[in-house]
Amino acid sequence: MILWSLLACRKPEPVFIPSPDLLAPLEEVNLAPEVPADGDNGHPEGVTFASGQFEDGIYWAHAKANIAAPVSTVWTCFQDPETVVDRREVDEWSVDFDVEPEFDFSMTLHLIVVDFVTVDYDSLWLEEAVEGPETAPTRVVVTWQKSDGTNFIKLLSGSAVLTDDGDDVTRLELIAWLEASSRDEQTLVSYLGDLAASVTACAHGEPLPVYPP
Repeated sequence: MILWSLLACRKPEPVFIPSPDLLAPLEEVNLAPEVPADGDNGHPEGVTFASGQFEDGIYWAHAKANIAAPVSTVWTCFQDPETVVDRREVDEWSVDFDVEPEFDFSMTLHLIVVDFVTVDYDSLWLEEAVEGPETAPTRVVVTWQKSDGTNFIKLLSGSAVLTDDGDDVTRLELIAWLEASSRDEQTLVSYLGDLAASVTACAHGEPLPVYPP
């Protein structure tokens, strides 16, 4: 169950980078329930969650969502820093693109959180079309992991799998792990819910949700 991301995040330097063909979600099984059907619509938009804590104290959260847009459209939203940044937690950010050029898409987000103390850290995002052509994929895997920065965050990893569910609907499966000071599984549930909502808005060409300061 515990894959390369966990090992990498426990050792911020150096970060282990898998080959693109081995990029995979954090866990093989997503425990979030399916988004319930709505009448004749077997895959309506919506999001569901499951969460808990591993025996070693690491918090985990799973989410599933349906987005009424093709995988290629949803994937472009995962390449937009503003869409994927945790805007409830992060106050400032910048980005370096194409940091791992062997992947279809990669970026490092430089993140600053202003709380009781100001902390900063980097998050490495790797993205690969694993089924279908890069221009029109039917399955995409995205991973992110804390790659450098504050000791307040010992581990922060996540993955997203985008799958063509037919009828121009993308099935989205999200998983995240966290070990950090003053944060728990609800932090992950909040972020995954915000991420699903932001990606959905982006895929529909709508403004991203705005969160109070």
